[in-house]
Amino acid sequence: MASEITVSGQLGLTGTPRPSEEPELPRTSGEQTIYTVHQKSMLPDTGELQVAGVLYFIGLLCLIVILIFRIRSKCKSLA
Repeated sequence: MASEITVSGQLGLTGTPRPSEEPELPRTSGEQTIYTVHQKSMLPDTGELQVAGVLYFIGLLCLIVILIFRIRSKCKSLA
């Protein structure tokens, strides 16, 4: 089953017409403008890294405890 839809105009554009001329920009005094840039740090300030650090530390601690128990059990079985 085939159906046809007739579309008039251009899709994705609003109904406001574009002006044919460029808008006039405000004039400046001719002085050079100085801009200041503030660099944001890459680290979040919300405490996310503290929570992640604690979780990594707990995981590492559990891994160390498991390895210690495995090494002790192997030493006991050899002796």
